[in-house]
Amino acid sequence: SSAFGKWRPSCCCCRRRRASVSGDHSQATGPSALPDELTTACELLLDKQDPWDVLDTANDLSVHFLITSLTTVIYPFAPLLFLAHLFVEFKMDLFRLFDRRQPKPRAASGLPKAWVHIFQSYVYIGALSNIAIVTWRTQLVETFFGSGEVGYRLPFFSTT
Repeated sequence: SSAFGKWRPSCCCCRRRRASVSGDHSQATGPSALPDELTTACELLLDKQDPWDVLDTANDLSVHFLITSLTTVIYPFAPLLFLAHLFVEFKMDLFRLFDRRQPKPRAASGLPKAWVHIFQSYVYIGALSNIAIVTWRTQLVETFFGSGEVGYRLPFFSTT
């Protein structure tokens, strides 16, 4: 394999690159010898033929959203880092879309129902996790009720 992906034996650019890597210049002479500008253009077009999957980006963002919602109490600046990550991810997707590769075409009419349920479950898991951290790892229950016993913590956790 090369820096641009897989070797394609039928492609003239790949034959030329393979010959330059292996040191065999017998294939690089004659009618298959192309100017460097044409070789570069061919390599760029080959790179554009390798599509990227939009669902990979959505999976990464959903995991990052879950981690952000789980750690909001521990690190209050996590949502700001999430926004910075979204901005960088958006810029990278724009670069991929307009300069390098096109996404795999898929028919869509919005966010699928499965993703809505996934994000709702992430919100519930994050809320329960943050309430548990506040209930059992801080002095908040003792401040409100004057005692930090389990008899006070469990009702506090279940009612919040």
